[in-house]
Amino acid sequence: MPLPKTMRAVEITEHGGPEVLQLCQRPVPDAGPGEVVIRLAFAGVNRPDALQRAGLYAPPPTASDLPGLEGAGEVVAVGADVADLKPGDQVCALLPGGGYAEYVATPAAHCLPVPAGMSLEQAACLPETFYTVWSNVFMRGGLKKGETFAKSCPEMKVIATRAAPRPRWGVVVAGGRSRRAALIAFERARRKMPALISNAKLVVVKKRKRAAGPVYTARLGAGGKGEAARICLRIRKAGGACYVRRN
Repeated sequence: MPLPKTMRAVEITEHGGPEVLQLCQRPVPDAGPGEVVIRLAFAGVNRPDALQRAGLYAPPPTASDLPGLEGAGEVVAVGADVADLKPGDQVCALLPGGGYAEYVATPAAHCLPVPAGMSLEQAACLPETFYTVWSNVFMRGGLKKGETFAKSCPEMKVIATRAAPRPRWGVVVAGGRSRRAALIAFERARRKMPALISNAKLVVVKKRKRAAGPVYTARLGAGGKGEAARICLRIRKAGGACYVRRN
C-alpha cells in the first residue's frame, strides 16, 4: 500500500508554553540510505521537547524541526543498505526529532524490536532514557553483578537498580551494640582489603535481637558463593567476625 503524500503533525508555531503547539499538515518523509520510515502509534514526551518549545534547545541542523525524540510503531518503508528491518516490523526507536507526527524517518540503527510482553504504548517510552542508560552503564561502562555506580539522575538510578542482577550471596560482618559500630566494622573491612572487596557494597545494617541485647550487623553484597567465602575468610584473618549468607 503506497504511503500518503502528507501527514498530520504537531509543530511549534513560536516559542512559549504548550499553547504554541499546533496541529498541521507536513509531507511524509522519505527513507534515505540507512533509514526507515515508521508509522508511529505512540510518541514519547521528554524534557528536551519542552525545552525546544520554550526556545532553549535547538535541534541539530539536519534534524526535523518537529519535536519528539522517541516513539514506537510499524516500519512502512526502508532505504538503501537496510538489511535487518522490513515493512511490517514493529519497533521502538530513538529519533533525531519529528516524533510528534504520524510518520517519521530515523536511522535503522536506532530501531529496536518491541520487547516481548510490552505494548507499543509502553515501548515508546524506552529509547530516549532507558536505552541511553543501558548503553552507557551496561554496554560501555560494563556494570557487573555486585558493582555499584554513581548516578546523576533519578531515571538512571531506577533503571540500573532494576536491570542489574542482584548479588546472590552476601557477607554479614558482625558490628556491635550500635549501628555506628556495624558501619565502622564494614569500613574497616573495606580498607583492609580494597582490592578484594572493591566491588562489594553495604547492603543493609540490620538490628538483630540476642539474649544479651541487640546486635547490629552490616551485610556486604558480593557475587557468587565462592567470592563471598573469600571475602569472609580475609575478614576473619584480619580479626573480624563474619559469615556468608544467601541473599
